Amino acid sequence: MRITSKQLRQIIKEELMREMQRMPIGKGVFGKGPAMAIAKRRMQMRAAAEDHPVPTPPNLRYADNIDESCGTCAAFCPKTGSCKAFGGYPVSADMVCAAWQGES
Repeated sequence: MRITSKQLRQIIKEELMREMQRMPIGKGVFGKGPAMAIAKRRMQMRAAAEDHPVPTPPNLRYADNIDESCGTCAAFCPKTGSCKAFGGYPVSADMVCAAWQGES
């Protein structure tokens, strides 16, 4: 299953909003660092949508509970920020999907 352009735009919008919430308020908020991080994340998500024929993680969303999130899943690779269960699909540690499995 491939991600549609509309779904990709929604994912990018949600990621951008979460990144903006983490930024300190004040002068220089939109410095080079945060802008580069957002641009890099957008490129990763576009590449995942276009290059990976593997299915996306089912019901991928931001986790309500940090104890049950991608960061605590057995399939999460923290070095690359991807899900090994879904062919290296890029996810962030604060997301979760229906296939979440706790670490053994």
